Amino acid sequence: MMVTDAGMEIVPQLSFMNNQSQLCRQAQIQGEDELNIMIACKNGQGIWQLHASKLITAGRDKSEYQTASANKVLDEEIGLLMVSTPLNREQEKQAINHGWQSKAAEGVVNEN
Repeated sequence: MMVTDAGMEIVPQLSFMNNQSQLCRQAQIQGEDELNIMIACKNGQGIWQLHASKLITAGRDKSEYQTASANKVLDEEIGLLMVSTPLNREQEKQAINHGWQSKAAEGVVNEN
């Protein structure tokens, strides 16, 4: 987790390879009164491209985001994009160390 200067918490949830051999991440960005769940993939030019996003606003009680269901919000999109099992810790570490270039995620096998 990291916290931005604006006080928003960014929590990576899942890293995986998509059907175009791009590395992707699902993350949650939580502000004071909203939660944004998103999936972005690194394209061939090295730019993160947003593929899906869902904004959930807090009700009267800001502590109630329904986090259990929030984790399932983009499951359908992940199912359409993901071609292998999620990256394990070592694969994710390699991807981070190599600037999220898909060639760096050794051991990721396209299962389609």
